[in-house]
Amino acid sequence: MAQSKADYEAMPNGTELLSIYTENDIETYRDVLYYVGQVLGGFFCINREGKLELRKYGNEPVMELETKHRFTSSFSDFITRYTAVSSTNMKTETAEYYHLDPDDGLTMNLGVNPLLQFGLKETREQLCMNILNDLAVVDYVPFDSETIGNPALDLGDVIRFKGGQADENRISAITSMQCKIGGKHTLKGVGKNPRLAHAKSKNDKNISGLLNQIIDNKEAGKIGIHTFTNASSFTVGESDVKIISIEFAPNEAVMAQFFGSVIVVVNADQVERSVVARGDVLIPSVEVEEVLAEGTAGNEETTDSGTTDSDTAGTDAEDETGGSSDSAVAAEEPVVIGNTKEQTLSVELPVVWKEDGQVVVHFTFEFNDSIIEIHQPEETWHSGKHSIMLYYPIENLVANYRNIFNVYARATGGTVTVDTGDCLAAIMGQSMGAGEAWDGEIKIEETIKKVKVGGVLQMAAVDENITWKIDELVKRTYSDVVHGRFGIGAFAMPVER
Repeated sequence: MAQSKADYEAMPNGTELLSIYTENDIETYRDVLYYVGQVLGGFFCINREGKLELRKYGNEPVMELETKHRFTSSFSDFITRYTAVSSTNMKTETAEYYHLDPDDGLTMNLGVNPLLQFGLKETREQLCMNILNDLAVVDYVPFDSETIGNPALDLGDVIRFKGGQADENRISAITSMQCKIGGKHTLKGVGKNPRLAHAKSKNDKNISGLLNQIIDNKEAGKIGIHTFTNASSFTVGESDVKIISIEFAPNEAVMAQFFGSVIVVVNADQVERSVVARGDVLIPSVEVEEVLAEGTAGNEETTDSGTTDSDTAGTDAEDETGGSSDSAVAAEEPVVIGNTKEQTLSVELPVVWKEDGQVVVHFTFEFNDSIIEIHQPEETWHSGKHSIMLYYPIENLVANYRNIFNVYARATGGTVTVDTGDCLAAIMGQSMGAGEAWDGEIKIEETIKKVKVGGVLQMAAVDENITWKIDELVKRTYSDVVHGRFGIGAFAMPVER
């Protein structure tokens, strides 16, 4: 050891008793040195004497390198400095975040340090704040330089560059070096850009512990989402209607995903239905009866045989007095002369009615003016309110290239109406920076009537109305009227015929 026990105890956290849990990530003694170096706010290395030394970054330069001492040099345009630390608590699976005020610098991610898992929260906070106080002195300009060589320099040494493009008011720290005897001495000082203007808030940094590694990933790992919402209602018929249009541009050749949700009101056409109703009719047996007027028939026969008027009169008189009424009643009783048998008849009756039909809605995807033939969703609905989810993976994207994804819909057997805000869509993928809903580009489609051109190539007067609107949730419209005459100029030359 290059330092004594007293030297370590004088360091922040040097007198703390640290514990370790059974299941941990430590496999070698090098891992032990790595985690202990974090707790003490420095790093271990083998010095020139072959001893194990804990070194810390300082703020006092040990050497100044002028222009005459350098072959090449390049300096970053930002300064690396730390104002916060983050340590993952395995028990709660959260990142415990500690910072200085103002918190406008980088965050040192300690990850899952087995030596910082036990104890009260206040104890862990004190340990992390001691580490942060040692890191707060880091205020370095990252660099890369080839010098004439100085074997006395070591890792962690702070140096100052002077002359040329160097800033004499700033210092740098050596994090990597390669010295060739009799040759050039390559020095490097790595660092990260705080990007203070895009620093996350304290709540954003307090994320899940294992997911905390995403903070250190490059910008290509971030997920961007481009959204779309229809600004006005529209009706879909038998012709294709563009219902979704999203523009996006990835930073790398990655894959994106399209998601869409459409709520529609279906109005199906009435269809006429007809059917022939068939059935059997049962006719029961019926007795056929006949009533015979026998008394009347007898009188007629007597008269035909020569009966006198007086006899007839007497008979009539008897009828009027009621003497012979029984024979008349008996003659009116029915007489059964036959019957019909039970029989079954087949009957056919045409029936015609109208009912609600079905609407077939067909969706077509278009990517960069090319129709996607392999996947075209289709739904069949009756009248009413329905919804559909749309999805399509977009592959083979080209980096830094503007893409347009459109969705068209058409309906047969009726019409489909989509109200404002009922059509939601998004394209999600990595390496796509989130942009504003509207980038200032205005698309205007104009249709004018045919222009009459006279014999002297003079254009007739043009009188038209131009109307356009911006597709936003808040409707804004603009209209303009153009009046006037326009001339057409050209060169002419005689032509032999």
